[in-house]
Amino acid sequence: MNTKKFYDSADEFYAILSAQERLTANRKIRLPDADGTLMVGTDNISIEGLYGKRYVAALTQTRILAPVATVFTPSTSALYGIVWTWTDRGVFTGTLAGAFTLDGSTDLWLRDTRDLVSFEVTTVNTVVLTMTDNDTLSSRRIEINVL
Repeated sequence: MNTKKFYDSADEFYAILSAQERLTANRKIRLPDADGTLMVGTDNISIEGLYGKRYVAALTQTRILAPVATVFTPSTSALYGIVWTWTDRGVFTGTLAGAFTLDGSTDLWLRDTRDLVSFEVTTVNTVVLTMTDNDTLSSRRIEINVL
């Protein structure tokens, strides 16, 4: 599959476009507006309908308190309700029943990865984000996609 990222003018957010292995004709797509709506021909479709499940948030956390998520994903998203907990120093667990996959199609994107150690889907209900020995997240933007 051929995939491309297109960043906004502030180089803060991006849109991903992916083409199927085989197309039957050329297609023209206008990238999403602020609420994630794409224009394809004369039909509006949600970006989640094209990409799968998507979660975008900024995580803020101090000491041993649970991270607080400022969620940018619409409340209709299948991943909207992820609950974050502090598990250990620099280790944060996201939980949502049946939200994730174990086949490698759940991925994480961080704008700033300098503190990232690992991202792991431990069950279909949980993901674990491990940062360097760090007890604080300050509006850390995170994106999780499930194809």
